[in-house]
Amino acid sequence: MRQSVYFERMPVDVDAAVIANRRLSPDYNVLAFDAPDLAASVRPGQFVMVKTSRGLDPLLRRPFSVFEVLRGADGRARGFSIFNKAIGTGTRLLSDVEAGARLNVLGPLGRPFEPVDPPAEAWMIWPVVPAGRSDQDATCGAAFGVFWVCRHSSRMARACFGARN
Repeated sequence: MRQSVYFERMPVDVDAAVIANRRLSPDYNVLAFDAPDLAASVRPGQFVMVKTSRGLDPLLRRPFSVFEVLRGADGRARGFSIFNKAIGTGTRLLSDVEAGARLNVLGPLGRPFEPVDPPAEAWMIWPVVPAGRSDQDATCGAAFGVFWVCRHSSRMARACFGARN
């Protein structure tokens, strides 16, 4: 029987320096943080809570999945990045943060999962969500009538695109 473990190590609350804030579009950006202790203990499926400002507005931290663990030339974890979409006060503050700023980050949090190898052959269906729509809208591809079907095997991948109005 496999033991269920939520935290390999206790979450840490760090004052992390922003290494970079890379703008991808007017609403999307990737923030990179210098937090080696936190990054070393992150596992797939976990997230962090980021305090978006030094003051009390906004009061609550914002949850973000860890987008990438950043590694140095020696292979050791030196930080992590998050993917941000500016949609409210807190996330807009994060989109404007400059490199060198320090933000409070708590993590890693959440139950990690073990990645598995994909099957030798599989059919996959993804609803296609137009940019700017929420993830809740993606729960049903029929809401948009657009889907992507892909058949993948070790020798080739076939893709079919479809839509309905």
